[in-house]
Amino acid sequence: MRRLLATLLVLAPAAPAQAASTFDQSVDVSSAIVAVTVYPDRAQVTRKAHLDVGPGSYSVKFNHLPMSLMADSVRVGGSGSATALLHGFDLKTTYLGQSPDKAVAALETKVQSIEDADRNLVDQRTNHERQLGILVQTAKRTGDSLANQLAAGHAKIVEWQALLTFLQTQEAKEATAIRNLDVQRRNLAKQRAKLDVELNKLRGFRQTAARQIPVTVEVTKGGGLDLTLEYVVPGASWTPAYDARLDSNGERLDWRYYGVVAQQTGEDWPGVHLQLSTARPSSGTQPPPLNNWFLSLYQPRPAMAPAPARAAQNIQMQRNAFGAAADARKPMEDEDRPAQEPVAVVTDQGSSVTLDVPRAVNIPSDGEAHQTPVGKASFTPKLSYRVVPRVSTDAFLTVETSHAGPWPILPGPVKAFVGQDYVGTTTLTNDIVPGQRFTLAMGVDRGIQVRRQRLEKNVGEAGLLRKDGFAEYKYEVLLSNYKKAPQTVQVWEPVPQTTEQLIRVALDHGDAPLMANTVPGQARWEFTLNPGEKKQLHWGYKVEFPQGQMPSGLE
Repeated sequence: MRRLLATLLVLAPAAPAQAASTFDQSVDVSSAIVAVTVYPDRAQVTRKAHLDVGPGSYSVKFNHLPMSLMADSVRVGGSGSATALLHGFDLKTTYLGQSPDKAVAALETKVQSIEDADRNLVDQRTNHERQLGILVQTAKRTGDSLANQLAAGHAKIVEWQALLTFLQTQEAKEATAIRNLDVQRRNLAKQRAKLDVELNKLRGFRQTAARQIPVTVEVTKGGGLDLTLEYVVPGASWTPAYDARLDSNGERLDWRYYGVVAQQTGEDWPGVHLQLSTARPSSGTQPPPLNNWFLSLYQPRPAMAPAPARAAQNIQMQRNAFGAAADARKPMEDEDRPAQEPVAVVTDQGSSVTLDVPRAVNIPSDGEAHQTPVGKASFTPKLSYRVVPRVSTDAFLTVETSHAGPWPILPGPVKAFVGQDYVGTTTLTNDIVPGQRFTLAMGVDRGIQVRRQRLEKNVGEAGLLRKDGFAEYKYEVLLSNYKKAPQTVQVWEPVPQTTEQLIRVALDHGDAPLMANTVPGQARWEFTLNPGEKKQLHWGYKVEFPQGQMPSGLE
């Protein structure tokens, strides 16, 4: 039968197991990583190994596995032309590399021999230096005696010449011997340096621990057998990233979606089938417990010094699942065709979404970000501009659109482009479910000009029986549309607020009605500006307060 009848921890009959035990064979297989599913905080790795086996019992060993693999995540399966049973597996720790103790001892013996030889050369050199010193002193005394005898007329020149020649010859021999000894010592020093390098390497050697998983396989019919091993490792993650490109006419928003994978699991992933999953195994399977909630009377405590501020950790496990909607526009035969990107196959698992990357990818264990394209879509945008004149006179373009789904768009960074211009990076902070409308900031547009000025400031007192102070401010905001199409512009202005009952604030929004989404402390207006149109907004506020108690912060 083609499929392997395999299951974990299958109990074989007693008689075949005893018979097979006499034929146990240990097999170290060479396995390759063929598929990886990356979660926001870990990864599931699939290895495959092929064997051609005959009937018998085997201990098939998967070696050099990462120590960090999660023991409770290991699964074994298989298929092939062989008929076999999988009787389970073990999880062991092995050490890579042989202990260097013997090699260190051998090198230390060589170092000791070199040190002994060098000390012998030092002793010889000392002896030759002593002999040379004696010859030099003898030659000096001989020269002095020769000078005295020459002065007295008693010197025999031939004899003195023979003596001086002998002394010079002996000095040359001693000097040559010293030089030869120095050369030998330098050679020994080079040998010692090489041995020291080797010793340092060996002394710094640390055996690397690794996991080994032996799988017990009983084969009743020989043939080919493909064993698969799955396990989960930490040290891997993926996050979504997006490109949003608004065409220069503002009629189309092209969306590109990427998965950014980083891993330091200790294993490279060469040419693997990659899947990106939004499932979060770290959340566990059980809902959190509901703790008891007790109330008690408040007991004031002595004031304490505030604790030092701590930087808050911002750990955002960004997930993503977004379907690819291919561009239906077909180029003409003579048009330049843009380079295409692979589109992931999206599978909705109910509680999560899996993105199946259609091409093999290489992701080394280097901790660096590796980006792979996942999908694309096109949205129909609704454009508007938002200005906050008190803070900035720039007009910020905002795109509102609806996500058709059927998959959610999850939090992640978005690189924004308008036409060919890169305008900046924004961030999606919330999940966007199918059918939900969302907005996207697309940067500053100089085609909308804004000017703000204060028209009036009146400060005084009013009232018949009791004089109250007041401060009244009036402003003008001038909006100009220099674009070729009508544009919607929202103006947001802050309005002072107070918690004091004796201070009253009244907003004068002029003839322009406020937007429905105006909130306390803000005034919001919306205008439609035709091409070349200019529009003025006049508004203000009045603050009343007790006489002589003008509030601070009115400007």
